[in-house]
Amino acid sequence: MTDLLLGPLHDRHAAQGATFAEFGGWNMPVSYAGTVGEHTATRAAVGLFDVSHLGKALVRGPGAAAFVNACFTNDLNKVGPGKAQYTLCC
Repeated sequence: MTDLLLGPLHDRHAAQGATFAEFGGWNMPVSYAGTVGEHTATRAAVGLFDVSHLGKALVRGPGAAAFVNACFTNDLNKVGPGKAQYTLCC
């Protein structure tokens, strides 16, 4: 059996009581409080989905930041260090 990849938030998911399942070679959180509990929590507050396993790209060199910013629909210059922005890549 191949070792499953762990996302950067794996330990946090585990600490919150997540149950995990294999998905595309990754050990992914699939449930916390069950379907009804998660539905209720999302309706009452907010729901988040960890997509850190979806991929990464390394872009470097002169004009790299401007190139990457031009590829997305949101202005990444407004995203501070340690923050994230869900956006569309064109």
